[in-house]
Amino acid sequence: AALWAVYMTYRAITKGDEVLSRIVGAKEVSARDEPKFHASADRVAKAAGIRKPRLVVIESKALNAFAAGRDELHATVGVTRG
Repeated sequence: AALWAVYMTYRAITKGDEVLSRIVGAKEVSARDEPKFHASADRVAKAAGIRKPRLVVIESKALNAFAAGRDELHATVGVTRG
């Protein structure tokens, strides 16, 4: 059980943003698909002095968003269509 817990913790830390995206059914979007979303993320990342995260969209009418990842190289920002 302890080994399983260590493995799951490691997995959550290293792949948590990707796993969360799959769980909620998010799809990665390109700058061509969502130019305003990418432009906004570019501005915020530049102001913060970090790289732009991977951007995903969840097909839902609810208003919601999330950010996940362990560092700027492994980060995801997701929003709903709502």
